[in-house]
Amino acid sequence: MEKKTLTVVAPVHNEVLNLETFTKRTTEVFSHLNYDLELIFVDDGSRDDSFKVLTDLSSINDCVTVIKLSRNFGHQNAVTCGLTFATGQAVVIIDADLQDPPELIPKLVEEWEAGYKNVYAVRKSRAGESQFKKNTAKMFYRFLNKISEYPIPLDTGDFRLIDKAIVAALNQMPEENRFLRGMISWVGFPSTAILYDREPRLLGKTSYSLFKMIKLAQNGIFGFSSRPLKISTYLGIFGIFFSLLYAAYTISQKILNPLSSSAGFPTIMIAITSIGSIQLLSVGLLGEYLQRIYMEVKRRPLFLVERIINDKR
Repeated sequence: MEKKTLTVVAPVHNEVLNLETFTKRTTEVFSHLNYDLELIFVDDGSRDDSFKVLTDLSSINDCVTVIKLSRNFGHQNAVTCGLTFATGQAVVIIDADLQDPPELIPKLVEEWEAGYKNVYAVRKSRAGESQFKKNTAKMFYRFLNKISEYPIPLDTGDFRLIDKAIVAALNQMPEENRFLRGMISWVGFPSTAILYDREPRLLGKTSYSLFKMIKLAQNGIFGFSSRPLKISTYLGIFGIFFSLLYAAYTISQKILNPLSSSAGFPTIMIAITSIGSIQLLSVGLLGEYLQRIYMEVKRRPLFLVERIINDKR
C-alpha cells in the first residue's frame, strides 16, 4: 500500500545556523512514521546564506522543496506560501529555529489519525525568552480571547498540524493582514491540543522584532473582533454622562454659593484634554479598520515567488 504524504512547512528568515540540524531532526522523525515527508522551506527574504544552505539540502534530500520569495513578506505570508504549495494529506506548521521540537510531530499525527483536523501545541513553558515577552504574550492571548468573536486557544502559536481540508479553506482566504491561528479557529473543524515545553532557540538570533510582534497582535485584535469600534461609543456615553453630572454640580454650586469663584482654567483644560483624547482614540480605532480595508481592496498578491527548487506539485 502506498504511503500517504505529510507536508512540513517551515518559514525561514536568516536561519542559516539551524537549517541542517532542523532538516536532520525532521527527517529522522519521519523515518519512524508511516508517512512520506514533503518538507517545504520558504525563504522569506533572508539576507544570510540560508538559501544556499537550503539549495544544498534539497540536492541531497529529495523530500526538500525550497521556495525563495522575492523579498521579505513576513512570517504569516511565508507560511501561507508554503500552504499553497503543500500536497500532503495534512500539514505541520513549524519554525526552523527549533524552539518547537520536530520530535513532537508524531503526537500531532496521532491526534490527527484519531479524527481531529486541527491539532495545536500549547506552550506549558517558554525557555530562553525574556520575562517581558512571556508576560506580554500571556496578557495578549487572554485579552484577545476575551474580545474575539471566535475562540482562539490560549498560549498557542502557529506550531500545529492541520488537515488538508483546513489548508484548502485557508487558501480561499486571501486577506492581507493575516493572523493564521485566528483564521484556523474561524474555519472550525474538530480541534484538540497537546502540551509541550518550548525550547530555547538553538543558534542565532530571532528576527521577530518587537515591532513585528505588535503588528501581529494588531492583526489578531482588529482582524477578529469589532469590539474596539464600540469603545468610542462607550466613551462618548460616559463623556455625556460625566458632562451632565458636572453641569449639575456647577449649577448647584452657583445656586448655593453665588459668590464662589468658578474652577476656571484647570477645569477648562481638563475638559479639553479629556474630550480631545476621546476623539483621537476614536479616530485612531477607525483608522486601524480603514487601513485594513484599504489594504484589502488593492488586492495585491500576498507573496511573490522568485525561485522554486524541487517543486512536487
